[in-house]
Amino acid sequence: MLRIKLPVLCRAIVLMVISETCALLPSAVLAQIPTIPFGVGPDGGENSRAPFRLILRGVLNPTIPSPERMALVPLTVGTYREVYQFEVRAAAIPDYPQESPRQVLKNLTKYVVQMHLAGSKELLSKVGQAYPGTPITVEGLFTPRSRQFVILSVDVFSLDGHP
Repeated sequence: MLRIKLPVLCRAIVLMVISETCALLPSAVLAQIPTIPFGVGPDGGENSRAPFRLILRGVLNPTIPSPERMALVPLTVGTYREVYQFEVRAAAIPDYPQESPRQVLKNLTKYVVQMHLAGSKELLSKVGQAYPGTPITVEGLFTPRSRQFVILSVDVFSLDGHP
């Protein structure tokens, strides 16, 4: 039988346990942390590359400013070169109700064009062909870093109340 001193054996066991714990800790800790769409950082997470679902309700190219508005968002639609003004009156982040849509819109104010809409040609044309003052609801995936908003659905309401 080998004669190993007890203190040396204890140190070896402790080192093995610590190294295994450290190797397993990051994955165990990361598995328990919920993903946050805005990331973490001093800038409020606006550099996050993770898209999250965002619903915006408001008026496209408003003719009369509304006191109810949360933000006025300049945006481009697909490959069209024109900049549209979208007066956001309500916003929601359905998958992360604890997060503030108002903060997402506030983080965009430093850009001249604050959102770039992308998606199918049919959905983009609904937005691009809407008349000024048209109430519209847009749902899609928003990526803060690129400010790209990939449209999943658009509801445009005409002035006479019919979609």
